[in-house]
Amino acid sequence: MKPDVYVWKARRCPVLLAVLPVALAVLAAFPGADWKLMLPACTFCGLFMLVGQVGRDRGSNLQSRLFASWGGKPTTVMLRHRESPLDATTLASLHKWLSGAAGVPAPSKRKESASAEDADKVYDAFVRHLRDATRDKQQYPLVFEENVSYGFRRNVWGLKPYGLVLAALGTAGAAVSIFRFHHGPQLGMAITCTAISAVLFLFWLCWVNPSWVRVPAKAYAERLMEAAQRMARSKPNDSTKQVGAARQ
Repeated sequence: MKPDVYVWKARRCPVLLAVLPVALAVLAAFPGADWKLMLPACTFCGLFMLVGQVGRDRGSNLQSRLFASWGGKPTTVMLRHRESPLDATTLASLHKWLSGAAGVPAPSKRKESASAEDADKVYDAFVRHLRDATRDKQQYPLVFEENVSYGFRRNVWGLKPYGLVLAALGTAGAAVSIFRFHHGPQLGMAITCTAISAVLFLFWLCWVNPSWVRVPAKAYAERLMEAAQRMARSKPNDSTKQVGAARQ
């Protein structure tokens, strides 16, 4: 069965990144071992499935905190009258098309000002419609790519406490091998593993933060709005007809 790109890149890679320093420490301590034998064992025991679930759950649980610190979901912000980076004409056109597509009237500026929470619920409905309409990876590759990037970074940020601890342990463990093999041919492997683990520790410590996660989140919102504009131009009446047919 063909592996799912999103599952591997967004869910499993973050956890594999977190455990990499420990694996490097073990590799430095036992450089002569045949590590290819470990892959079938890990797969058989369901380790890849487990790490994917751990990364997904941790990132999803912390996502609401991210959105609150950003002032809302980037996709929702794009549709607000008061904060959208889109020009007024483009935003009005999007609201009109999405109203027909989702079957929900778009809030006016006045209504949004009177009840921002209710307006955001409408915008969330618009975004849900857009997500469903852009699931085709071949037709909307940029939307999919940015979604994968956001999922990866969100899950990495969610695993930061574990990543820091494992990177510190991995660096220390690999460093021990430097002293252990300081006169042997394995010294180069031990130094390499220690250096990589130290860089990973700095990555987790300095680079992984909400601002780092926000970059692909905003990019995903932009690609989603671009897809919506493309659909509005190419199918101005289709979604309205579909909504009308569904109500009959």
